[in-house]
Amino acid sequence: MAAARFDADPACVTVEFLGAAAAGKTTAALALSADLRGRGSPVRLVQFGRASPPGDLEPPSGGSPLSIQLMKIAGGLRALLPDGRRDPIVEELLAILPPGSRVRELRIRRYAADLCRAWRDNQRAGEVMILDQGFLTLLCSMALLSDPIDRSALARGLALVPRADLLIHVVAPRSVLESRLQERVRRRRAFERLFGNEVGLWLRQAEIAAVLAELLAEEGRVVMNVQSGNRADLDAAVQSIAGEIGSLIGDKSE
Repeated sequence: MAAARFDADPACVTVEFLGAAAAGKTTAALALSADLRGRGSPVRLVQFGRASPPGDLEPPSGGSPLSIQLMKIAGGLRALLPDGRRDPIVEELLAILPPGSRVRELRIRRYAADLCRAWRDNQRAGEVMILDQGFLTLLCSMALLSDPIDRSALARGLALVPRADLLIHVVAPRSVLESRLQERVRRRRAFERLFGNEVGLWLRQAEIAAVLAELLAEEGRVVMNVQSGNRADLDAAVQSIAGEIGSLIGDKSE
């Protein structure tokens, strides 16, 4: 049976980030959220499957804030707890891209269900909803075990997940990714290793994200590419994205 379609509020602008681990998605999402709020636009930022109210302030920029680390750890622990929800879209995604292990299945099932609920419950007319690690990141994570990358499975997964108004592909040079990932591993606490991948798998996400970007382009979807090798490039990109969102808000209000 086909999964139910996602409904979208036509007056809400939805933005989703795509990219490898350590590419800079969270940094870009936080900077964009702060920029939009500075312009007076109400924003709901969805991180790790949970949405922040429009008035909440983001964690301070730079580094890896403790609050973000705690959210990641909490998300990993929650993923191992039983969850009675059975979203048909989640079931179809798991059938298309099998997880490979029971623990991995629990994590994906929980995170995907949280994302579905966040998408359905947090769209408001006149607001901007930003998905930091959303459905495209979920597909990247689910495809990590497929070797070679299964374009057909990814295309079928794309057909199931909701369509954001604006897609942002965050990329960084491989040397930058490797450096950031090695630092992430070095700083990781022992119990966090239960919930993380090794550097090699993380780097594969960059390849999978590139394939997803190609598939989206083949569908005629517009994907904005953002270079995050340095902060100046990222800040300039945030300004461009904010301008594009302003145009979308204007189009939807007409």
